[in-house]
Amino acid sequence: PFEPTQVELDGKAFSVEPDERRAFENALKQFRAGEFAPSIASFQQLRSRWPQSGYLPYALFWTGSAQFAIKDYKAAIATQQSLLASFPDHPRAPDAWLSLGIAQSESGDKKAARKSFETVIQKYPDAQASTLAKERLAALR
Repeated sequence: PFEPTQVELDGKAFSVEPDERRAFENALKQFRAGEFAPSIASFQQLRSRWPQSGYLPYALFWTGSAQFAIKDYKAAIATQQSLLASFPDHPRAPDAWLSLGIAQSESGDKKAARKSFETVIQKYPDAQASTLAKERLAALR
């Protein structure tokens, strides 16, 4: 029961411990239930207990999303920037750029938001995030 197991997310496969998997699934369940503050704490626990986890980029993405949901735009921006700096080619990168742009826009930094939306459009033209970024960019003008 303590053997690492393979998991696959967004086409990426990696090994996790059973406790690590439970911790991630619990945090994500909290997020999906709208329990944003508890999910942030749970994702942060996961990140500190398993700093090399394959779940790390997801934990960052969902932490940033939860911070955005509670309108902590400054924290959401920092978290998504951390994800993008550490995992620039991750499958969640287009969504992270979009989320970053929206948080920047909400916090009043239209110039940074414009740059983030343009990055999504240029780097990931086929991603759904690109379509949403175009709409957001048009609304900024």
